[in-house]
Amino acid sequence: MIDNILIFVAGMILGGFVYVQIEGFIKNKNENLNLKRFGQIISFVSIFFISVNFLTFKTIILYGFFTGSLLFSFIPQMTDEQK
Repeated sequence: MIDNILIFVAGMILGGFVYVQIEGFIKNKNENLNLKRFGQIISFVSIFFISVNFLTFKTIILYGFFTGSLLFSFIPQMTDEQK
C-alpha cells in the first residue's frame, strides 16, 4: 500500500516536471502563446489518458504522471495574466 502511494507521488512529480519543462520550452519559442488554451488541451489529454490507463494498463506510475500533469495544467487556467 505504501509502495503504491510513493509510486503515485513519484509519478505526479515526474508529470509536473515534464509539463513545466514543455511549457517553458514552448513559451521560449513562441512569446504570443495563450497558456490558458495550452492548459486546457493538456487537461483534456491527461483526463483522457487517465481513463485509458484505468481501462487497460492499471499502472500506478501512469496514474501519477497524468495526474501531475493535470494538476500543473490547471495553473495557467487559474491565473489572470494576459501576456
